[in-house]
Amino acid sequence: MLVFGSVSETKEAYGATWLKVFMHDSSSGQYFLSYSEALNINGLYKFSVLGEIDDKYKNNGKFEFLLEYPQFNKYNRWKQTYNPKDNPEVEGMSAVGYEDVNITYRGREWGGLVKSYDKWTAFEGSTGSVSWFYAVGSYTQWGNPREFPGPAVNDNTYYGVKKVLLWVRIDNTLYMSTIVAKSYTKRSLMNILAISILFIY
Repeated sequence: MLVFGSVSETKEAYGATWLKVFMHDSSSGQYFLSYSEALNINGLYKFSVLGEIDDKYKNNGKFEFLLEYPQFNKYNRWKQTYNPKDNPEVEGMSAVGYEDVNITYRGREWGGLVKSYDKWTAFEGSTGSVSWFYAVGSYTQWGNPREFPGPAVNDNTYYGVKKVLLWVRIDNTLYMSTIVAKSYTKRSLMNILAISILFIY
């Protein structure tokens, strides 16, 4: 299980607590080499723990995700029932249980994140279409050198990007409850140890 201070990181933003689960920076020309790498890798330009995200990260039966594009300082925020790895792309359909929270980009059939049936990326947000915009885990460049498909305002206005981050909300989840409980137990044990040392001396 992921914990604070491990390979991932957390942040407070938009009234919630988030755990980083994916990052891709293609500015050095690096892309994902395989689907398995898109699930688990800890590198400077490629990072993913999507393979470890399970139901402990849900709240009321859904994951809440945040897809960020640093070069635009904008994001899509939504809920869906499954981890993208467990939600294969189905023609004409959004991710199962998709629910808007705060959506900046809706173009090119945005509908949450799904496991892509295209050969160019592991996951995408152009659900159920031949496009692969909102790419997460791109295997190859697209458009300009060292870019991959990013967000789309509409069918005619879309962008290639060099960096994308994906976060999952963790406050009010079983994951967060477990972390708090472990932290409390650790503090309690430390207090007991301190009292024992004082008693000895």
